[in-house]
Amino acid sequence: AIRNSEVKFDKANISNSCKDFILQLLDKSKHTRLGAGGVDEIKAHPWLNNVDWDGILKKEVAAPYDPKVEYMPDTHYFDSEFTKNKVLRHISYFTK
Repeated sequence: AIRNSEVKFDKANISNSCKDFILQLLDKSKHTRLGAGGVDEIKAHPWLNNVDWDGILKKEVAAPYDPKVEYMPDTHYFDSEFTKNKVLRHISYFTK
């Protein structure tokens, strides 16, 4: 749908800066999409102004949300729209 439709923020309770960030990431043109010029382009977006990139790199910044995983692979935080499909690769493929 994103490739063919406009992104709408119906009653979304997010800032204009966040909306701009999302829209630039979803730009249909790979040449003008946010990040086309490299990761520093993404990191420089105003919505990410308060991110401590050095602290993240040094693992000094706590995650804003820490989901409690009860078992591997626990998917209860994901909408069933994404979990009802057949698994193409087992999780062990990604944890080698």
